[in-house]
Amino acid sequence: MKKIRYKNFDEVLRALEKMEKYSFKLIGDWDGYQHVMHCANSIQYSTTGYPTGKPYLLQETLGKTAFYLFKSSGALSHNTNAFTPGDEPIPKNGLQSGIDNYRSQIIRFLDWDLPLCPHPFFGTLSKNNFIRFHAMHFANHFEQFEF
Repeated sequence: MKKIRYKNFDEVLRALEKMEKYSFKLIGDWDGYQHVMHCANSIQYSTTGYPTGKPYLLQETLGKTAFYLFKSSGALSHNTNAFTPGDEPIPKNGLQSGIDNYRSQIIRFLDWDLPLCPHPFFGTLSKNNFIRFHAMHFANHFEQFEF
């Protein structure tokens, strides 16, 4: 499977448009709604707080190192069928409502001017690094879509 590398929300928005316009098949157990909502929830959690997190020392050492390795490679890799730790499982649902929510979360995040909450593994990230993380995170999930 080819790695998808996104650096910003503009690239993510183009992928969302592709989901709306074209038929696709999914790899794995999740439906499109679950993938998109999982990513939208992650954007929301960066402003409201993630349900759980790794210890601070781990975030600021191993977590920071991992983030910068992913960032330098341009791609994130993780289990794309795993719910956010501490979060409720996302039910299967209609894709369009997930896409609409994702777009709303992007706007909300870009307008956010208060401190951001630490990522549960990568720790404290700047707004630009969070944008990069969210774009790479979405790209990793988008790899499960075959058009």
